[in-house]
Order: sequence, then C-alpha cells, then structure tokens
Amino acid sequence: MNQGTIDPKIIKIKDIMRLFFKYDIDALPVLDKKNKFKGLIDKNLIIQDATDSEFIGKLFSRVADKYLSYPDEEKFLFLVSNLSEDVKFPVIDDKGKFLFLWDKRKLLNSYYSISEKEKEADKTDELLYKAVLNNLPSNIILTGTDNNISFANKSFIKEFDFELNILLGRKLNKFFPNINIILTKQNFFPKIHSITYRHIKWHYIIIKCKTAFIYIFSKAEEGLIKPESDNIEIKSKRKKKEKHKSSQKDQSLPNLIKDQETDMIKKVLQENDWNITKAAGILNIPRQTLQYKISKYKII
Repeated sequence: MNQGTIDPKIIKIKDIMRLFFKYDIDALPVLDKKNKFKGLIDKNLIIQDATDSEFIGKLFSRVADKYLSYPDEEKFLFLVSNLSEDVKFPVIDDKGKFLFLWDKRKLLNSYYSISEKEKEADKTDELLYKAVLNNLPSNIILTGTDNNISFANKSFIKEFDFELNILLGRKLNKFFPNINIILTKQNFFPKIHSITYRHIKWHYIIIKCKTAFIYIFSKAEEGLIKPESDNIEIKSKRKKKEKHKSSQKDQSLPNLIKDQETDMIKKVLQENDWNITKAAGILNIPRQTLQYKISKYKII
C-alpha cells in the first residue's frame, strides 16, 4: 500500500490500522498543516472500537479527533524511551494522509521544536517574569518538573542565606530533604505545608505555572500564611485583617506581579522621557512587546 497516493478524503480507519500492524507501533504521530507535531493516535483506542465491522470502513477524518491526544512531557518521554534507536514509523496529517517515515530523533525534535519567533517571545516573557518576581517581598523559588531549581528571588537568597550559583540546576530536595515534592505532579496545590530549616519553622505553598512550580515561603511567626490548625485567637485576628483588606486593592500574587511590572515599565519610561524605543532597549525586550504592555496596563 503506497499511502502517499491515497486521497485524504477516502482514507478510512482500516488504512490507519494497516499502518499500525505494518510498522508494529503503538502510537502514530500526527502533524498539522505546518508540519508541526499535533499529537498521537493511540493504537489501543482504535483497536477497542475495531470489533465493529462498520467502524473500520469509516472515514478517518471524521473520527480523528476522538483518538488524537497531545501527551504531556512525562508521558511522551516514557513512550519514546521504549523505542529502539533504529525504529521507523509512519507520520500522518490530521486527515490520515501518509507523509513520511520518522525515527526516534525526529520525533523528539518535532515535539520540542518551536519557531525562532516563539522562542524569542518566550525568552522575553521569562525575563520580565523573573524580574518582577525578583522584586517581590515574598521568598520565592522556582523549579521545573524535574525538581531542578531554575530561579530564586533576592528575598529568598537573603532570608535563607544561599548563594544563587549554588542553587541553580540542583534538586530542591537536596537543600530541603523534607520538602513536599510529590504534589508537583498535580495541577494545583491548595494546601499550606510546613518545614523546619536551621531551627526556623516556615510555611510554604506551591503554585503550578505552565511547566514550572513556584514555591512561596514565609516564616511561621510572621503570619503571612498559616495552616488551618490556628487557634481561636489567631483566627479572630485574621478576620479583623481580612475585613480591613476587603477595602484595599487585591494583593493576590498575579496582581502583585502586575503592579511590580507596571511600576518598572513606568519608571524606565519616565527616566527616558517616554521614549519607547530607548526604554525597550533598557528593558531588553522588543519594542512591540513594550507597546503591548503599555496598552495592556494602561500606562499612557
């Protein structure tokens, strides 16, 4: 069967199943119109429905979305790790048309590849994001999904008395053996955790942000974040504080970040006579990005 000559409009489920059996693969890579990785077709899901003789004669394009999924990084790497280096498997588009044969390396490159423009935008956002976190009064540290430390702000470095170059790239639990890292597999972390470091008790929360995890620490006696086991007296004080804060500006982390970023941009603009091009150069971001931020935060 020469898949390249088949009209995508007549490709059926049975044609896709032939590819699975011919190349002995468990998942079939699918690319979009720009030849970028779109997801995988799971062989097992199709096989489950293949007992219906009418099903295998259906047009693949009509049911493709049912079997197409985009694996998270952990699942994807597990799948690829089980492939031999010389394995060859077919790649199709979202209509089921055969495109070409790939090996393990090409699949990895496709999964992780993004355009230069997207890379530059991500890099710019990361710089601004870390610059804002660096100026927050909270003690903040960031890790990747591998638990390696990628960032620690000034407050954290000062409070915990660390050297930044010692932290970066190393496992978080190497410095904090009892810290909670199991929950980093979840999507959000509603609980407040506690840890003792150098005879000082700390409370911390964990926030998931894309592929990073943000740990925010505060000393237990400071009362910035408290576990649910607070006594009646402390809860009473908290209610008074909450009543007072209700009339104040929202001080959630996203708003703190927004305020810090707004102040930073406004300061640089004022110091440079509101010259956007010059300010963008100082902030090390594209002029278009700065214009977008100015409009978004209504700075001018």
